Amino acid sequence: MSELLARRMNYFDPETAAKRYAKGRPYYHKIVVNKIKNKLKLEDKLDHVADIACGTGLSTIPLLDISKKITATDIAKQMLNLAPKNNKIDFIVAPAEDLPIESNSIDLITVSSGIHWLKIDEFLNEAARILKAEGWLIIYNNWFTGEMKDNSQFSTWFKEDYLKSYPSPPRNNQYDWGENNLRLHGFERLDLETFTNEIVLNKLELIQYLLTQSNIISVVEKGNNEIGEIENRLSDQLEKYFRNDNEVFTYENSILYLKLNLNFFN
Repeated sequence: MSELLARRMNYFDPETAAKRYAKGRPYYHKIVVNKIKNKLKLEDKLDHVADIACGTGLSTIPLLDISKKITATDIAKQMLNLAPKNNKIDFIVAPAEDLPIESNSIDLITVSSGIHWLKIDEFLNEAARILKAEGWLIIYNNWFTGEMKDNSQFSTWFKEDYLKSYPSPPRNNQYDWGENNLRLHGFERLDLETFTNEIVLNKLELIQYLLTQSNIISVVEKGNNEIGEIENRLSDQLEKYFRNDNEVFTYENSILYLKLNLNFFN
């Protein structure tokens, strides 16, 4: 793990970043929850689900379709302040590696596009602690491919201009998700599901999304650029790629299904 991760940098805690996140993130989470429901053959609602690194609650709300009660946690207080209020959801400020949740009390845990910010070994141990026997840990990710439908020039701009100007900050992307390592934490890997979804965005919506990425947030929080300056620069650069008011962009997704197996601890 990098020194940066060890110091537990949180790019999403500043209030301005949290507000941009709540406004600009595409909503795809219901698609994933429906896939989870079908994969696990859930006919009745689960008693208690936990959503870890929940941010502003975009990943939490669709879990109401499969759970009677939800505990959602994040270390970014400003993000949780923007989460929608619901009497079936408890939003709690807490690190993923030290959860204020009773042992053996959770049927299913989800982590949406946040696993790379965690101390994963510690989190897996904590997930095993709070899960009921044979409970599920679902880790899913959705990422922008930098591809605009029928316009390869946009991909060139994204790789050669955007990512070079705003590189991705360090994150925990090199974790060993192999079966042997997972068994050490009590989990068995049952499936990895992948799919692609398309999202229609106009220029402003695309800019609002890009402004939620840690690539830009890290630059702004370091004081290297003002957010308004970056927004204007992106607007000028993107103008030529929007031949129509709306364009179609591709996002890739992965859903990792892990199941707690207490036999691994015997």
